[in-house]
Amino acid sequence: MEKGIYLVLGGTRSGKSIFAEKLVKKFSLPVIYLATAVVTDEEMKNRVKIHKARRDVTWTTYEEPYDIPVLLNSLQGKESVLLLDCLSVYISNLLWKVNEEYKLENYKYILGEIEKLIACLVNFRMNAVIVSSETGLGIIPSSKSGRFYRDLLGEANQMVAKAAQEVYLVVSGVPIGLKSLSNLTTSNLK
Repeated sequence: MEKGIYLVLGGTRSGKSIFAEKLVKKFSLPVIYLATAVVTDEEMKNRVKIHKARRDVTWTTYEEPYDIPVLLNSLQGKESVLLLDCLSVYISNLLWKVNEEYKLENYKYILGEIEKLIACLVNFRMNAVIVSSETGLGIIPSSKSGRFYRDLLGEANQMVAKAAQEVYLVVSGVPIGLKSLSNLTTSNLK
């Protein structure tokens, strides 16, 4: 696998995390697993339990729900591949951190944090597989908070996709390649 950022998108229970876990193994490098979840209830506890049970015992796990760029700064220079699972939960955490106020300045703040995350990965030349939910394919959320989150996540996913070497959409356990730099020409990069 070539060095770079790989984005894996999908819906709930689409198989995106399982595909991302297989993808990191192709690097033949030590894996750093970055978990973003905050356990707030029994349902989340069970989801985390499933992910932990699947993790390779040789992987180094970090749990960072609020400040991924600080953690990435501490990891720079390590020859490894990062599996970040997941960006959509990280954005939820950042929304919670700003008291779930759906204001333009919070929208900009959170996208700024995503820019910092991407800059760390690019500047440190880190290999990374980033998992994120694709929420823009469903019905329009009825609440202001749901629409705010959907739009914010959609923009964040676009930012990561732009920086990514490859982008996949996982549907019903089947990964579909959306972007590969090796298949792009300068005419369709614009």
